[in-house]
Amino acid sequence: MTPPAFVPPGYRVLRPLSERPGSSVFLALNPDGHPCCLKVQTSNHPGTLEALARVRERLGPVVTSPGFIPLRSWGIDPLTGVLWEEMELADDASRTDASDPGTFEPSLYTPLTLAQHVAESGPVPTHEVVAQGLALARALETLHARGLYHRDIKPANILLRNRQWIFADYGSVGEAGAAVEFPGTEGYMPPDGLGSPALDVFALGRTLYEAWTGQDRFRFPSLPKGHVHDPGCARHGWLLNDILLHAGNPRPSNRHPSAAALARDLAVAHAGRRRLSRRAMLASAALPVAAVAAAYVWRNLPPYRAVWRRLPPKRFGMESWKGNELTCDWRKRTIYSTTADSRGFVLHAYDLKAWTHQYARLEPAANIQGGHALLSPDGTQLHFMQDVSGEVYVAAPPGVRPVPLEIQLLDDLSFVGPVYWNPCTHRIGRMGGYGNFNTHRRRSELDLQARRWIAIEEPSDGPWPRYEHLLFPRPNREQWFLFGGLGNSSGRQGERIPGLRNFDGRYYPLNDLWSLDLKTGAWTSLLPVQRWNPIGLARAIYHPATESVAFLTGSTPTHDTEAAFHLWQGDPGRNPIPLPNRGERIAMHKLWTLLVEPETQHLWVFTDEGVFAVALEKG
Repeated sequence: MTPPAFVPPGYRVLRPLSERPGSSVFLALNPDGHPCCLKVQTSNHPGTLEALARVRERLGPVVTSPGFIPLRSWGIDPLTGVLWEEMELADDASRTDASDPGTFEPSLYTPLTLAQHVAESGPVPTHEVVAQGLALARALETLHARGLYHRDIKPANILLRNRQWIFADYGSVGEAGAAVEFPGTEGYMPPDGLGSPALDVFALGRTLYEAWTGQDRFRFPSLPKGHVHDPGCARHGWLLNDILLHAGNPRPSNRHPSAAALARDLAVAHAGRRRLSRRAMLASAALPVAAVAAAYVWRNLPPYRAVWRRLPPKRFGMESWKGNELTCDWRKRTIYSTTADSRGFVLHAYDLKAWTHQYARLEPAANIQGGHALLSPDGTQLHFMQDVSGEVYVAAPPGVRPVPLEIQLLDDLSFVGPVYWNPCTHRIGRMGGYGNFNTHRRRSELDLQARRWIAIEEPSDGPWPRYEHLLFPRPNREQWFLFGGLGNSSGRQGERIPGLRNFDGRYYPLNDLWSLDLKTGAWTSLLPVQRWNPIGLARAIYHPATESVAFLTGSTPTHDTEAAFHLWQGDPGRNPIPLPNRGERIAMHKLWTLLVEPETQHLWVFTDEGVFAVALEKG
């Protein structure tokens, strides 16, 4: 083991105890001559040292409470790039007493970890696991209350001191989602990674599992043969097993949401409760359980089934197609799409009866850069709004040259999201979007009399800033839904937000649902951010016949998944219900457009695999 890169003044190193890249732990004598544990952590980045120092300042009041190895003193040495810490000694695995100078033998001292204790003494009795686990959960609750997370809980990082289990190794402690040099240990780190506040709950659950069973965490949730015959199982063990299944659940939504919740359950297990015999349990609970089960099944039965039917086109792959419900004229059975790039302005028209496609107009315009289209409610005009400048072009499709409106252009260089028609003000509106490496949530409308865009709102209680909005209305176009998109609470690209799971390197896929009342301007949250995270989330639309929002999901590049609809019928916070498929089925990889046909109320799905009509029939 390498010698310490730095020894604080007054300390004398006796011998090394452990080492890993970037940090070493030594047995030492402090300036008062008392044995102690001295940890030396090195970094070549001054910013890392400063971040570690800030965490230590916040840790000070925490580690004086039960459940932590006391941190007596610490400091940094900028010249050598070192952060050092003095901690009290744990129990000695060699059974010498560090507090007794007459019996303590430095050459034999080895800190006793929970991992070593289990390896030498075997699985820990049930009642002790529950009691010690409760103390650790309460210690975590104290740590989390300071906005800090351990992020590397495992048996090797739990010490025994005066026979009590305590947390040690503060090298990974920090805020959830913040950068960490050693991002947890495989098997103790949940699938949702370090961005979840419940990461410590997961790791502690797996740690208690290893202590209780003596088995490796990768064998979770199996129990050793005969384990249920432990004398403590009758009153405590069955409760502990349920708790560990909950704490170690891979799905965050099924896991204890906090250390406080875990501590409450462990307190119940500590009090103990005998399990009813099967006969007594069935006799006492059959009727209420049956009633609850029936209510649950009834509430979660799919109200409809989705019957898929392929329409004539075998494929519908059209590059840069942006047609949507707001550019479809069902009276003419035509859907329009406008696209623009350095080559110019392109107006597409697709005949939904003859299944033919044509370019209605190609207008060279090198300064046009992307945009969104909107068909007027009477179907006479197609408006196209540029992303950057907010310039508006008007065309009377098909085949009429797009004409720019004379309006005051935008000066904020903010890209825009989708557009809408406001029947209350009879104005075109637009939602905020992405630009200058930020997302925005401004809402603006075009005042044709003043010939300029006016700011309508930038709501403080509206949805998080996002881009790739999905916007769709009820039939009256006075209530709109805003769904999905990518963003975060700050709007800054690349910023990770604690508590959210999915992250694509730029922004979080929000997968939330909001409603906007254009009469009152009120926003209402209908599905919280990332409450519902199905694979291959693609599009949503309001379905008038069922008075519900229909979500369509499909495949991802790594998950070949059958396309499926899910219905949300107005219960705030309740996840959509998946509908069983009938008829022709597809693994949908690319969705271009989702429509509702007014006469039949069929959902029309435009994919790379073709065009489909989907009837929602009573289940």
